[in-house]
Amino acid sequence: MEQILHSPMFRDVEAVLRPWLEAIDEDDAEKSSHENLKFFRNKLAIPLQHKYTPSNLKFSRLKGEDVTLFHVLANCLDRHLDLHLCLLTKHQVGQPEVDNGIIIRIVWNEGHSAARGKQAGGCITMESMEAEWVETSDWVDVDDHRLPIFPWYLDTEKEVVLGKDENGLFVNGEDPDELQYEGYWGNEGPTLEYFYHRAMMVVWPKTKTVPTIIAERRPNNAPFSWKFPEGAEVPSLINFVERLKKNKEPCVRLAVSQLLAHCERAYEAIWRKRDRCVESGCTDMSKCVSSRLLNMCVVAGDLADTLRVLKLYSEIFQEQKYDSNGRPSHTVPWFIGLRSKCVAKSIAAAVHAHGWAACGEAVLRLLQKDRVREEGEYYGQLALELEQLGRHSEAFVVANKALKLVTSSMTPLQSSSELLKILVKLMMSMSTECRKELGSKLLQWLGPAPEFCWNQPFAHLPRHPTVEAFLRGSHESFTYENVPGCLPEARKLAQVFDGRYKNGYCAIGREGVSGSGAYCVIKKSRDGFQHVLDYWERQQEQVRELRHEFRGSGLGAREERETSDGSESSDTQAKRAVQKTPKIV
Repeated sequence: MEQILHSPMFRDVEAVLRPWLEAIDEDDAEKSSHENLKFFRNKLAIPLQHKYTPSNLKFSRLKGEDVTLFHVLANCLDRHLDLHLCLLTKHQVGQPEVDNGIIIRIVWNEGHSAARGKQAGGCITMESMEAEWVETSDWVDVDDHRLPIFPWYLDTEKEVVLGKDENGLFVNGEDPDELQYEGYWGNEGPTLEYFYHRAMMVVWPKTKTVPTIIAERRPNNAPFSWKFPEGAEVPSLINFVERLKKNKEPCVRLAVSQLLAHCERAYEAIWRKRDRCVESGCTDMSKCVSSRLLNMCVVAGDLADTLRVLKLYSEIFQEQKYDSNGRPSHTVPWFIGLRSKCVAKSIAAAVHAHGWAACGEAVLRLLQKDRVREEGEYYGQLALELEQLGRHSEAFVVANKALKLVTSSMTPLQSSSELLKILVKLMMSMSTECRKELGSKLLQWLGPAPEFCWNQPFAHLPRHPTVEAFLRGSHESFTYENVPGCLPEARKLAQVFDGRYKNGYCAIGREGVSGSGAYCVIKKSRDGFQHVLDYWERQQEQVRELRHEFRGSGLGAREERETSDGSESSDTQAKRAVQKTPKIV
């Protein structure tokens, strides 16, 4: 650190590095980060002397004096500072002197500049400038890995350090590196945009990496620039924390805490808005944010961090929905939950690392709140992952709890075949007592066909929660009065119910108008029960397989006697269920 503070090349940097040095010299890095990290500047940017394009902007491809700069800063990095490269781009937008009536884009590469290509564009020059701003892009870490978290905001007044002979980042009157020209288009006049690029080396304390990445990434006066979608920075932040752990950095715990605080604060942008909460069926651990976040806490954090993630995954949030006129209509509950095999694997790893006594309650709470989604498939997967890790008793507890939750919220006919397959596979590796207990519950659940009912418990119509509640209930018909949006909305709703089985319901709708407004009459169809019954018939093959597996212990024979009183076949039971007088359950 002292090398850079006394180097003539960097004497202007001392005002920034001195408070960093004082803070990070503390023995307790985490304590100092809380008490003494209110720096004058969050980061420091030093312009490079050579030109670099996005393709060759790498530490391994630096040239001349830039290599020296890197070596000097690298000697100061030790355990406290983080170093990156980026491109700083100045945009200028204005009116061209003449209109050529064509679209021209002159791009930038190492052997070509906008100045050399101006003849191709008819020597287009800017007559008047209307807007100017800067933004950064193409961030690269010291391992030459590109970070998908641009553009970050760089304060060119406070955070950029210039050489003694430099009056600014860009020389007035110099040719742009790129230009884009568009002629008249409709009522729009011709526009010309200049792009000036400058490669920068940026340094900041590692204790401030997470807040630096999360911070605002564009200046307020940048009307033509864009901001990278919120939440997209999380994978890169996880990479950063994993690197801290690998290098045994003292600030890793602080980084974990900062990242979790950000996830708790911006959960909707991270998961819901970018469809990350579903991650349904995801098998690639590197692409599953939910899984990676929990793995990060297990490896780099402690039990408290792991419990924070499990609590976040079981938290119920409310999403605001709007009608066709853009007015708030209702809210829909959602939560991150257990949505993939990757997350199930990560939860099992957390239990294996910290023990069931420490985090079992949080896992069961997550299962309790998430019991209907995905019909329980990934609950069985969690039990299977625990069994493979040698956590036999925990696997039985999760499997037993999953089966109880699923059977209490679904009829056997609407159960998940995937869940059954997983539970059957799991039972084969369990002890005799556990196998008997779980197998007995499975056979009872997959027993005789139930009597006819109007309930359609998995009807999914979140835009109309009142109608959804009716579909899941026991009544045959319902009149939805005062439909928001009047007759057009009522007609649109009636068209949803066309007598076909979809989204877990089967009904017929008819719109109408009364003195108080538009209404929609919805009547359930018996065909919905037939679809459920067909599924039950397909499941009987699994019932026979289960009885065969347990016949040696006497369990299969006993269950077969209990479920076949009256010597009815499954076909006979199915016919009786359809023909029987409807009974409201």
